[in-house]
Amino acid sequence: MVIIPDSFEWELPNNCLLADNYANKGGWLVYLPDFMVGYTATADLVVSVHALDDGGIRVFWHLYRVIRRFIPYMIENPPTVATSRIFTMFRELKKVEAADLPVGTAGFCRLRNLLFNSKC
Repeated sequence: MVIIPDSFEWELPNNCLLADNYANKGGWLVYLPDFMVGYTATADLVVSVHALDDGGIRVFWHLYRVIRRFIPYMIENPPTVATSRIFTMFRELKKVEAADLPVGTAGFCRLRNLLFNSKC
């Protein structure tokens, strides 16, 4: 099984726990690849995104944090680049390890949903 993680990649403990849970309960070999090649959103960004809804004077501080961290992430990982990395990884996986096996996928993208209220 391949987990296509959200913007936080494998560095967010929740993503690692999810992968471990799938492996333990499903008995599967689970991959949690780094599709963003080191340009991930940091976990504390979740706090700032949620704080934008709270209003108040600190909203400007949190908006600055979101912009400062999210823009470099989006520049390095536009959807076309990230999608290409994902498809390349699947082709290699089918070639090397899973030629005759089905490959399951789970995908998540919380940060883009939080910021843009859109579907991935």
